[in-house]
Amino acid sequence: MSDDRDFKMRDSAFDEIRNRLNKAEAKLMDIALTRQMAEAAAQLAIMPAWKTLIQNAGDLLDRKVQKLKSEDLSPYWLGHCQGYVRAIEAIRTLRQLTAEELEKMEDDASILAERIAELRNLLL
Repeated sequence: MSDDRDFKMRDSAFDEIRNRLNKAEAKLMDIALTRQMAEAAAQLAIMPAWKTLIQNAGDLLDRKVQKLKSEDLSPYWLGHCQGYVRAIEAIRTLRQLTAEELEKMEDDASILAERIAELRNLLL
């Protein structure tokens, strides 16, 4: 019985390490995606068409919000309008990161990469 208990404890510890590793890898992926979005935002910000799109998106957003406020919508159209509003808000809030934000992300990514390596070593 002692062997079964030891095995279960090791299995539980392995699962805990695996969960921590998965969370750290997900955070690192979030940092990478955020950096990519910031780079895309920097490229978009210099385009005149982007400024026009942002202005028009504000008008579209106002109309969709008014529709949500004033009309009884079927569940399908309610979901459609809500998704539309979320998409426009995501576009309108897309922005470049400051140098400080980028530096903090780099630091966080380095710490996470080290932590991931440590956790992987524990699984060996």
